[in-house]
Amino acid sequence: MFIKLTNHQSQSAAMDAAQLLFQNNPSGIGISFIAFTFLCFGFNAEQVPFLRISLWLIMVLVLVFRLVLGYRWRAQLNKEHTSSNTAQDAIKQFRYGVIATALTWASYSTLLFPHMDLIELTSAMIILSAMAGGATSILSADRDLCILYACLMIAPMSTMSLLSGQAQLPLLGVLGLGFLVILIATAFRSSSFTHQAIEFKNNNSLLAKQLLEEKQQLRQHKYDLEEANQRVNINNQELELKVEQRTQEVYRLSNIDPLTELFNRHAFVRNLQTLMHECDQNQQSLSIIFVDLNDFKQVNDALGHAQGDRLLQVISQRFKGQNERQLLGRWGGDEYIIAVPNIAASQAQKLAFNLSQRLRQPIALDSNVLSISAAFGISEYPLHSQDIQQLILFSDIAMFSAKAKKQSIAIFNSDLYAHSLQERKLKQGLSDALLNRDFEIHYQPILDTSTQKIWSFEALLRWKFEQQYVSPDIFVSLAEKSGLINELGSWVLEQACLEAAKWSFEEMPSVSVNVSALQLYNLEFIEQVERSLELSQLAPARLHLEITESVLIKNTERVKAQMRQLQALGVHFAIDDFGTGYSSLQQLNSLPVNFIKIDRIFLQQLANKQQSIVRATKYLAREFNYQVIAEGVETLEQLEILDAIGIEYVQGFHFSKALPATQLQTWYNEHLKSLNALG
Repeated sequence: MFIKLTNHQSQSAAMDAAQLLFQNNPSGIGISFIAFTFLCFGFNAEQVPFLRISLWLIMVLVLVFRLVLGYRWRAQLNKEHTSSNTAQDAIKQFRYGVIATALTWASYSTLLFPHMDLIELTSAMIILSAMAGGATSILSADRDLCILYACLMIAPMSTMSLLSGQAQLPLLGVLGLGFLVILIATAFRSSSFTHQAIEFKNNNSLLAKQLLEEKQQLRQHKYDLEEANQRVNINNQELELKVEQRTQEVYRLSNIDPLTELFNRHAFVRNLQTLMHECDQNQQSLSIIFVDLNDFKQVNDALGHAQGDRLLQVISQRFKGQNERQLLGRWGGDEYIIAVPNIAASQAQKLAFNLSQRLRQPIALDSNVLSISAAFGISEYPLHSQDIQQLILFSDIAMFSAKAKKQSIAIFNSDLYAHSLQERKLKQGLSDALLNRDFEIHYQPILDTSTQKIWSFEALLRWKFEQQYVSPDIFVSLAEKSGLINELGSWVLEQACLEAAKWSFEEMPSVSVNVSALQLYNLEFIEQVERSLELSQLAPARLHLEITESVLIKNTERVKAQMRQLQALGVHFAIDDFGTGYSSLQQLNSLPVNFIKIDRIFLQQLANKQQSIVRATKYLAREFNYQVIAEGVETLEQLEILDAIGIEYVQGFHFSKALPATQLQTWYNEHLKSLNALG
């Protein structure tokens, strides 16, 4: 049996086995040729010469075949790559040659046995045994071939000698078979030794190869480790850089306003605390300046938010550099805050004035040139407070005071704080009143000038807080600033429509409701009007909405669109307090308005013959197809002058103050009596 090896050893083992088998191939072929020639022609050659020559020729052909196989094998070895399959094929071919040789010897033994004499027979037995014995070492790489070769060489002649019945030949046959058994045993031992030697050699080769591979792998691992270390070092450096960049980015995100590059609220307060601590140590004061830009929303509405952002960036740059130790932050929206150490409030006022002058310098944004102003509020540490939040609050209060008084700069004082507390108290009360609908609507009559019959009632909101009525100018302004005006205005509109729908006066008067600018800018305002009319079932023509001229300054196109849509429903519009605002003739000409109301301040001059403004207003109204309402009529003389000028409608204390809805019928009845009495 051929040696069995593991898969990874099979190629090398096959090569070694083939090498062992083929390396003695020439000598074995030569011995076989000499021995066969000697036996065929050295004894009784004259007997059956044809058979002897035929067997000899066959042997020659077999031996030539084996020589060719050996030559091919050596040619294969000279190639760079000899595969396991090539070695296995060579071994198979070697087997065929050896077996063919053994079969030729067996043919010689069996075919010529009857013609051999004792000398030839003995010589043949000795030669065959010797060749079989030599094959145990030469063919040890292939155990099965070795045993087969020995059997084919010895068994035929020994068996025929044992069965011949001639004297002395059986003994020769027994000796031959016994020798064959010994050869088989020897073949097993020799093959086992050869197998172990080949396996040992291949194991050593494999170990050497593995050792070489492991050394190469070790060198590769070392190289990979060095390369990995380099990558780790590079990655660490990159990671450290990224961490540093990320830290800076986190700092920016948490401390810097992205638009203006100034401190945000959180960072400003934290840095302000440090600055205040330094001022304490140096026994210095510190001033906080709160800044709010005026009319910044108009820039956003008119030019867009992108231009508004650019404006904020320019303004932020103008704030910088006024004091090298100042702390500057964006408080939110269009509000800024500045903290300056070692200056009192009076000095901060000068700084604020300089900032105000810098802000007013023209700012070019593409094709637009803007001039911006601001309101400044100032508080001082530790004079006004030692608490950061209070100081900021006090500067904010001062800023609102300056804005309310149309001033640029205000310094915080106790009166401002008291006013602020009262305002916050009113805001809370207003919110509670709106929640509980704790308001009253009073109605002031508007009369036809010529007939003095009822034409409309103006709905006027009244609010009593802590047992006192609050001026509408105050609580309406609070409602606008606190975001309650839309809800409050919607309620007034709905209640006024409901009340007017219940009136049973003969003239079926209209109801006039004042509308805030913020209400009219609200896109839901039209829905509110439609809902109030539907709920009350009041005819749209009986609803008059009064707006001020200031409404027309902003978002003119949006306002006009809202007004036209409501006019299409039948609702009428009046411009309230006409002459005190900023309406242009172009605006008046394009406005969807039905009435204009002359403010009471122009009626105060009527008695002094100063009627030009009233007459001019009437002239404009006639040109634009408007009707005129004069408010603030307090005397009969004013009424007569207005009637002479041609003013269509009047209202004022001369007829009645604003009355609760429950008193309107009583007043109406008395008014009818007075009219009847006059004739």
